[in-house]
Amino acid sequence: MAATHGFLEICEDLVDRTAAAGLNVKAMIDLQDTRKGFTALHRAAWRGELACVRLILKHDADATFKDLAGDTPIMLATSQWQMTGETAFEEIVLCLVDQDQDQAKLDPELPAIAALNGSVRVLEKLHRIGADVNKADVYGWTPLSLAKRLQKTDVVRYLNHQTAWGGTLPKTWVPHKAIKESVKVSENGLEIVHKSGLQCSISTDRPLPAGLDRYYFEVTSRKLADDREQPDNPIMAIGFCTFGAQYYQFPGWEPKRNTPSGQSWGYHGDDGGLFVGVSGFCQSSGELYGPGDTVGCGVDLEARKLWYTKNGRKLDFEQDGVSGRLFPILGLEGMVSLETNFGGQKPFLWTEANPVNGL
Repeated sequence: MAATHGFLEICEDLVDRTAAAGLNVKAMIDLQDTRKGFTALHRAAWRGELACVRLILKHDADATFKDLAGDTPIMLATSQWQMTGETAFEEIVLCLVDQDQDQAKLDPELPAIAALNGSVRVLEKLHRIGADVNKADVYGWTPLSLAKRLQKTDVVRYLNHQTAWGGTLPKTWVPHKAIKESVKVSENGLEIVHKSGLQCSISTDRPLPAGLDRYYFEVTSRKLADDREQPDNPIMAIGFCTFGAQYYQFPGWEPKRNTPSGQSWGYHGDDGGLFVGVSGFCQSSGELYGPGDTVGCGVDLEARKLWYTKNGRKLDFEQDGVSGRLFPILGLEGMVSLETNFGGQKPFLWTEANPVNGL
């Protein structure tokens, strides 16, 4: 009843008293009432009590429990969101998607209701867990058709992107033959460990697709747990190139002799330099980076401009004259552990790039 009415302090007090008595807090929270089979999470989700939902989930409530009608908490919240359009239900659905992924992926109404309410955030989260964000609801309306009819422009742009670019964007790093032994890439192709000291470059499995005007990706540098000698600003670089990485010694430097027309652009972590290959032009950003930092690189091919970010902030420098068939590229020499976000896995730290590439 406390969860039903949003009495957060009472909910907290009940949790504290249960724990103080040496009883199982999770078991108490997951108790179902005898009338509808609701748990406290069902009640809070149904009534739109966001603070109570967060408290209950914090104590490991089971979000997959079904009430006597066969509904889980996310189903109740989704239904109420459709009827009321209140933002509290959007936040509750966002909280519950990860806790009840099977239901979130199966529910034919959830993508449509998200589109109905103009929620790119919910559609993006559904996409991340593998849900089909373009499937029709029980009436045959797709989320895109609903968004167009209701003029939800952000949703239309997002769903058009999913349709146009799905499966064609860069998604993994692929070490070329000469560096396979020195650069370790995770199974999912998103994480890199480099400790050999060899100076080399690595690019993605594919270039940006034809027709895509804007693209952005981020790399987060991690501290190597087993190496105390890792410098604060290892020698590494992030950028774009016009051929695969095997034709470049380092992003932003002159290409190798056998590819004189190859061009690349790079932001270097050890000195903060912004380099342009072929021309050899370099400017200093004064922004060094290393373990703990997230750096990003974006391009607008229509404007022929390239830019960089550091820890969610865009640098005050742009590189002009960018063109060609572009591959994301990393330069590696120092000892680094890197995690990549190509979009879709999680939100970018630079919020202007969210919700998705290509917009």
